[in-house]
Amino acid sequence: VDVSVVPCSIDHKSDRIVERLSRELRETTHEKIQAAEYGLAVLEEKQLLQQRFEEQETEYETVRQELAQLKEEYPNYKRNWPKITTC
Repeated sequence: VDVSVVPCSIDHKSDRIVERLSRELRETTHEKIQAAEYGLAVLEEKQLLQQRFEEQETEYETVRQELAQLKEEYPNYKRNWPKITTC
């Protein structure tokens, strides 16, 4: 097929189609990048929350063990604590 014989309207129509498809591709690519950045931010926030949860869980367990130990030792302290008398 001789390209010089292709009607001008077909050539312009092809250009418009290529321009439209290129624009749609850029928009779609931009949207995918934004979605990926948002997803990454969500994952980072999840990791921070998980780390804080684990730290608080460790602190809770430590306090729970201290409380259990104090409950166990309380009767001894009560028995050995000097009695304060009032006048």
